[in-house]
Amino acid sequence: MLDNENLPGVAREDADEAAAQALAAQLATDPRYLRHLARYRPQDHAAFLLAYAQRIVHARRNGPYQLNFSLLDPSTNPGEAAYDWLFHIQQKKFFDLQVRWRAGEISLPGIYYEYQFEKWKQHLHACPWLPPITEAEYELFVDYLASGACRTVGFHPEHQLPVDDWQDYEAMRRHWQARQTGTAPDRHAQPYPEWYAYYDARTGAPAGYPFATHSNQRAEQHLHYRHLGIDHSLAQRWPDGPPPEYRDRRPSPSWPDGLDDTFATDPAERLLPDYDEAFYEFARRFDPGPGTARLRELTQALRRADYYGSSRVAECVHQSLDYLRKAELIWPTNGDDDWRRAIVEAAQHLHRQRLLAALPQAFADYRFRIDTGLQPAPPWSAFHWVPFPRNQEQECAPEADWFEDYLLGRELAGLPRVLEY
Repeated sequence: MLDNENLPGVAREDADEAAAQALAAQLATDPRYLRHLARYRPQDHAAFLLAYAQRIVHARRNGPYQLNFSLLDPSTNPGEAAYDWLFHIQQKKFFDLQVRWRAGEISLPGIYYEYQFEKWKQHLHACPWLPPITEAEYELFVDYLASGACRTVGFHPEHQLPVDDWQDYEAMRRHWQARQTGTAPDRHAQPYPEWYAYYDARTGAPAGYPFATHSNQRAEQHLHYRHLGIDHSLAQRWPDGPPPEYRDRRPSPSWPDGLDDTFATDPAERLLPDYDEAFYEFARRFDPGPGTARLRELTQALRRADYYGSSRVAECVHQSLDYLRKAELIWPTNGDDDWRRAIVEAAQHLHRQRLLAALPQAFADYRFRIDTGLQPAPPWSAFHWVPFPRNQEQECAPEADWFEDYLLGRELAGLPRVLEY
């Protein structure tokens, strides 16, 4: 460990360079290095020793962190990945509790408003009132993972895990509502996860579950009273109405985000992603002339140099290649005419097989901690939202301003200033 570990960025870089210079000077007096360097041009000796010393300092600085990180990284550690996927079971169970809570069927300890479910999603390993994973639930999840219903393994542009949105009830409901009306879901909508749908079908959930079978009464009631309180506070602050910059709720101009890219809509020869095409069309409309055509040519040149980041499809192909490379083994691809899809599906197949092979040990480790009264270790996803899992009671506690707005709204509606479950 280097002595300058806690220095700020620039100062640390300067200190590392000074350490490299000192080490290079020390090496230049070592007879072993001098004998080796004697066969090369004298004018290159100092530069070689400095480069060697810099590599040593860099390895000592960043190597321990990267080594520890790689031991936990799901892309290089199948066991860690399997343990993380095991908690998809808990995400589904937690979502079902949220559905019942929103409908007013149950109360949950410490849950006062709907956004707390978003907070708890990263602490499910420590949630004291969420039942642990059972053997039957584990077997059901293994069946799902081994089936064709699970398409979210690997990195597929059309089938991806919710990651941040396992508990985003509103986004899922928006998607469901759009499907019911035959309209295109907006960018804030999210499909119901494949694992959730599989679980519902296998456990006998009623048709239309959860959005057609359970109301959202409690959350809507909370939102109504909270908005009453917020509007009243704004009126007190600005009797003549809020300023224009606060009142203007029109969306800001933006380009398409390419979230609907598929292998069919994003051919391999395409060089401009959606937002670049929108940029070009905007420029052509308002600034016509040879300069616009030149701008398109320049943009295409940039995309050729860095194609993998130009669309969701290309990014998934890049991630799949990286996953296959890290596996350090030969893995077959199918005979698909589209080489990109062949790479993505090869990574999916490898990911699925590695998860299935590692899940039994991951579940055994989980059950050992449960059976001995220990708290389960946090999965990788607990580190996705924060650098390290913090105290769940503090992270998931309700915010004071929410209480104030809600209670004020109830008072304005002629109701007691109490929180009703």
